[in-house]
Amino acid sequence: MPDSASAPRTRGGTQAATREQTTTIGPSTFVKGRIEGSDDLLVQGRLEGKVKLPKSLVIIASGGRVKADIMASSIQIEGHVHGKLEGAKEVVVRAGGRVEGDILAPRVSLDSGAQFRGSIDMGDDSTPEKPS
Repeated sequence: MPDSASAPRTRGGTQAATREQTTTIGPSTFVKGRIEGSDDLLVQGRLEGKVKLPKSLVIIASGGRVKADIMASSIQIEGHVHGKLEGAKEVVVRAGGRVEGDILAPRVSLDSGAQFRGSIDMGDDSTPEKPS
C-alpha cells in the first residue's frame, strides 16, 4: 500500500484505499491483460486491457496511463485513461486527469482542470421514456 504522502486522496481527504487490500501497479510496471477480483486497484504505471472490479475502488494516479475498459464501484482518474468507464456509484475525473472515452455512472464529477472527450450517460435505462 502506498505511503500517505504519495497516495491519492478521496474528496474527504482520506486515503483512497477503503479496504484492507489494495493492489498496486507501480510507476515502473506495465500490465497487459484482464484484471478481475475484489481488491481496490491503484494504477501508478501503465495498464492495457480490461478491468472488472464491480465492488471495488479503482484509482488511476497522476502518473498512470491506461488503455482499458474499466468497470468498478467507484473510479477516480488523476492520470490518463483511454476507454469506457462504468462506475456503479461514481466516476470522478480530477484536475490534471484526462479521459478519452465514454462514462456510464449515476454520478459523474469533472473537476476544474480535468480533460474529457467522449460521452456521459448518467441515466437509468429502466426508467420509461415520457411521451412527447
